[in-house]
Formats: sequence, C-alpha cells, structure tokens
Amino acid sequence: MGIMRVAVCDDEVVVYQQIMRLLKGNADKYTIDRYESGEKLVQAAKKYDIIFLDIEMGQLNGLTTAKYIREQGRNDFIIFLTGHVEFMSEAFKVKAFRFLNKPIQSNAFYEALYGAEKEIMSDERILISSDGNKYMVSQSDIVFVESMGDGTCVYTNGSQYITNKTLKYWEESLNPLRFYKVHKSYLVGFEFVRSVFQNKVVLYSNQEILVPLSRRQRTEFKRLYMQYANEHAISY
Repeated sequence: MGIMRVAVCDDEVVVYQQIMRLLKGNADKYTIDRYESGEKLVQAAKKYDIIFLDIEMGQLNGLTTAKYIREQGRNDFIIFLTGHVEFMSEAFKVKAFRFLNKPIQSNAFYEALYGAEKEIMSDERILISSDGNKYMVSQSDIVFVESMGDGTCVYTNGSQYITNKTLKYWEESLNPLRFYKVHKSYLVGFEFVRSVFQNKVVLYSNQEILVPLSRRQRTEFKRLYMQYANEHAISY
C-alpha cells in the first residue's frame, strides 16, 4: 500500500495528538495534515483519502464543512468526530463513512481506519474516453499508463486506450495506493510488477513488459512496492 493522505480537522489539539499517537505505529503509511477549522480545510481544497472531521467547531461546523467538500466534487472518506450521537443522522446525509464518539476509543478508531483503507483499495472503476467512445475500466485491470505525444495510452489486461489526457491527469485520478510514476513517461500498477532492477521495472499481465525506472524514483518506488507486496502477499 502506498502513502495514504490523512487530514485531521478539529479545534482541539488534544484530539489531533491522540490521532497522531494512534497512527504512530504505521507512521510511514500516512501523511497527516492538521486544520484547526472547517474554513481552512475547505479553502485548502486539497484531496485526502481520509478526513477525521470534528462536527462541533466554530463558525463552520463539521456538517457544513463536509457539505462544501462534497460540492467540490470530492469523495474523500469522512470520519466524523463528536461527543453527541444526535448528529449521526445528519452526518450520513453528506456520505459520512464512520462516526466516532469522543473520547475516541482505540478499537473503534482502528475499525474505522482499516474499514476506510479496505474500501479505498476495493475495485474502483474509472471512465476512459478513447476514439470517440467511453469505457468504464476497473483500476485493478490497468497495467500501466504511457505518455504518448500530447496524450497517453492506458494499457489494461487485454486492451489499449488512446486518450487525450496527460500522464499528470492519470497520476492524480488513479488510486495512489495502486499506482506509482516510475518515470516521466510511465505510471505503473503495483499489482502487475514482477521484478524491479536498477533502471527498469518488469510488468506481467498476458506478456512480459519492460518499463524504464528513473534513478530519482528508484528508492521510493522499491520501498512502496515492497510494502504493497508484503501487505498483498505478492511473491517477489
């Protein structure tokens, strides 16, 4: 699994410190940003995998903050924090993933965290426009994406899709827990990696494919791939 982007939005520093302690055992799996208000979180307009969001904050409460996040077209997994269960019905109107009561209990916290991670790693689908047609493709089927001229080619298990999207677009659109940009022209799916050498990555779907690996990306890619392989029982 790659780095997971987490935000904690709570005006109580003690809550942020508690969440940091709970995540400490797997610190290399997360990048964590803290926001002291809903206004700052909304203004940042930064996409996260998981947001721990306090409901009872100052001018902009958590429910309204979540509403604005959804209006930005974001599907971040929102886990609400509160000491009052009466907010629960309103929380699910903004597609809350979980609801944690304060003070936060560690077992409930980990259940919510791992539940969100499992959903994120599930078989997401993405819309690809190619040659005037539209295709719904499972991200788990994408072997790699290659930059070609002004566009890209998306290679799946058995098909190729020429698109006018940039590699940066796919890097931002595809699940970062599944994909990594190994070279300025290539984005690969961890699931199809079979070997990693000094300057190349060996992919395998229905045939062996060699993709260049830049020196700058080598160390981080190897670390993240080994982490992914260990967590998904891939023989390496």
